[in-house]
Amino acid sequence: MADRLERLKARIKELPDRPGVYLHKNAEGEVIYVGKARNLRNRVGAYVVGKGDRDPLAAALVKEIEGIDFVTTNNELEAVMLENNLIKTHQPRYNVLLRDDKTYPYLKVKMSEDFPRVVFTRRVDRKKGELFYGPFFAGTARRLLKLVADQFKLRSCDLEIIDGKSALPRPCLYYDMHKCLGPCVVGLTTREDYRDMVDDVVLFLSGKSKELQRRLTERMYHAAESENYEIASYYRDLIRTVERVQSEQQVASAEEEDVDVWGLYEEGGDIATQLFVIRDGNVVDRRELFWEKIGDYQPSYFLGEVVQRY
Repeated sequence: MADRLERLKARIKELPDRPGVYLHKNAEGEVIYVGKARNLRNRVGAYVVGKGDRDPLAAALVKEIEGIDFVTTNNELEAVMLENNLIKTHQPRYNVLLRDDKTYPYLKVKMSEDFPRVVFTRRVDRKKGELFYGPFFAGTARRLLKLVADQFKLRSCDLEIIDGKSALPRPCLYYDMHKCLGPCVVGLTTREDYRDMVDDVVLFLSGKSKELQRRLTERMYHAAESENYEIASYYRDLIRTVERVQSEQQVASAEEEDVDVWGLYEEGGDIATQLFVIRDGNVVDRRELFWEKIGDYQPSYFLGEVVQRY
């Protein structure tokens, strides 16, 4: 027991003071818990060797920990996303809170409606054909929801709006404020124009900013050529907004590709390789392999042999 605790303490000292995700493993190398941290060293240290009272589940987990792996991220949001991906992949038995996808909020695009809305939700049910984006911190999700409402002019009401029928005799204040296209009143917009804006929101939430900017730029130039300068300025401002808020996540790929990314590090004859498993653009797993006292070797040849045997 003492040797195990000393090994874990030594491992904790190796953890960086950075955001990221940590993976607790048992004696068989099975991932039994995945967690996120603003500061990996502080969080894991407090969790594993802290002296505070623990609930029975946490106490049982700590007794099983034999190894600790980690992945650093650029920020806490990336850590949330990677944590969620790794939990879905490994399904650790101690991660009872995240397994059903209800802990962190998502944004849902209600594609089943004639005039779709974007809503805040903690329940993910993909069987109905709705689109889900996340997970997010609650504050981030609400800021994105407000941005979508303010900039993309989708409706935020819960009215049942059917194409070709007016739900109200006149539009609400959001239409007058130019924050909604007004699908509630026939003649203010068309289903096709509204769906174009929905497609823009989907691109925005998917992180496909280049494709979105291309679409918006085409509309901006078309409006300018038609001397509709008010519409052109709207698209110009929207492009600037997208450029400002849309940052690529390092734990995911916008191309939704499947790829295995290998890395190699050598020091004093010892070699460490790391594998990041990316599926559908998301990092779903991370693995490490170690060799000691290899001696002379060619890095490219060595890594090639490892990949072939993996």
